[in-house]
Amino acid sequence: MIKLLSAIVGVVTVFSLQPLGTAEAAVLYNNPWTDTNADCGFSCVPGQLAQKFTLNNASLVSSASFTEFHDGPNQPPPTTVNWQFLNANGIGGLPGTVVASGSSSLTATHVGTGTFGGGPSLEVYQENFDIAPGVSLASGQYFLALNVPVSDVLLIFGAENGGGAHIVTGGAWQFYAFNETPRSFAVSVNGEVVTAVPEPSTWAMMILGFAGVGFIAYRRRKQSTALHAA
Repeated sequence: MIKLLSAIVGVVTVFSLQPLGTAEAAVLYNNPWTDTNADCGFSCVPGQLAQKFTLNNASLVSSASFTEFHDGPNQPPPTTVNWQFLNANGIGGLPGTVVASGSSSLTATHVGTGTFGGGPSLEVYQENFDIAPGVSLASGQYFLALNVPVSDVLLIFGAENGGGAHIVTGGAWQFYAFNETPRSFAVSVNGEVVTAVPEPSTWAMMILGFAGVGFIAYRRRKQSTALHAA
């Protein structure tokens, strides 16, 4: 019996030292760019452009990106981005409460060329940035809002139909439309999906329960053996 209790204590101690979840690296959301058009509302004016996305599982966001082009060959590329994650709990599912915000350095990757609005062919860049130490988000709907402190940088439309948002006069959020058509923006969100596991107290209760059932069975076998011997 002493050995049984010692084993139980040992197992409970081991489980109490385990983390409360496991993480798996993943692309949490990706809206690829399209060769159609773009908007400078996150750089030409002191505003923000945002894209709605859904997380099916609790996640830890560690990086993100957006796709843009510079308006003119001499236009300097952006080097930093101001970002926010907002709950989609505003009126009509618009951006609402801010979950996290910050500023990050950008690393550009050339991803191709595109013709926008019937104009000349322009170089397209994916701007990548880290989010440290990471933003923990529960499952649900969110917006990634962006602002670039360099003028004439255009955020390219994404493949999804709708989900883009922008700030209008007065500071209110509104869903984005181009030529009366809802549009989205080319952004991606990367990180780790967190898989929940039982808390240490739950493990302890389960193990003690199993131990109790085992002890009752042990006592019954012992009593049965004593009766037969008598």
